[in-house]
Amino acid sequence: MSATTWVRARPVLAFSLLTFVITWGAWWPMAAYNRGWTDLNLPALYFLGGLGPGIAAYVVMRILRGKAADAALLGPLLRWRVGWAWYAGATLLAPAVWLLAATLTGTVGTELAALGSVAAVTTALARYLLAAVPEEVGWRGFALPALQARHSALTASLIVGLLWWAWHLPLVLGGDPGMSTYPLVPYTIWILAQAVLYTWLYNNTGGSLLIAVLLHGISNVVGVFSAAPWATTGVTVALAVIVTVVYGPRELSRTGPRVTLAHLGQSAV
Repeated sequence: MSATTWVRARPVLAFSLLTFVITWGAWWPMAAYNRGWTDLNLPALYFLGGLGPGIAAYVVMRILRGKAADAALLGPLLRWRVGWAWYAGATLLAPAVWLLAATLTGTVGTELAALGSVAAVTTALARYLLAAVPEEVGWRGFALPALQARHSALTASLIVGLLWWAWHLPLVLGGDPGMSTYPLVPYTIWILAQAVLYTWLYNNTGGSLLIAVLLHGISNVVGVFSAAPWATTGVTVALAVIVTVVYGPRELSRTGPRVTLAHLGQSAV
């Protein structure tokens, strides 16, 4: 069996392996340096690791679709006609979770102080939105619709969530000063629930990666997982359960069927 035939038969596995080769190859050396195990310090590795899902998605989709891969992966980033309610969901979901969790634990003041000035928040938002693009092209732009072709939206979400969680492990275990403070158990539960919410937004907007990027960037700015990990996890799980019950685990959508690879490449505007 040729490599091309193997990729076409197992696209999600091929995507996952290539993603982890790129990202872990860059981020584990960072984690080793931050823990004092090596003297190798290459800041560019952080940037390279972040590109892993996007690069892997493009390579696999190029094998599957040839030149049509460009439209299939990049077109959803331009899918902006989705209704104001979904923009509200993407922009307000993370702040709402943060505010409720901080209120429940009495850490609102601490969290607000951590956000910094308006200029700092604006700069961070621009940086995180850009960083979210290659991630979302991989996770929601390729892996999720590929999995939804064979699984329910809920099952596909949990599989993507596990991959997403494992992908971050080098950062959580020492590769990033902020993420290395995350307690592993609540973080694991949180990211699985968060993946369900991403799918809910993605499927209800016909596969808009723009909405996913907005949620991703704002979540990183707010830093909802900092001062109140268990409260944040509890609120996120509750929201994921509500969404699953109301919209149904099969589609997680009322606007149409779950988005699969067959939908990608259709007009985004």
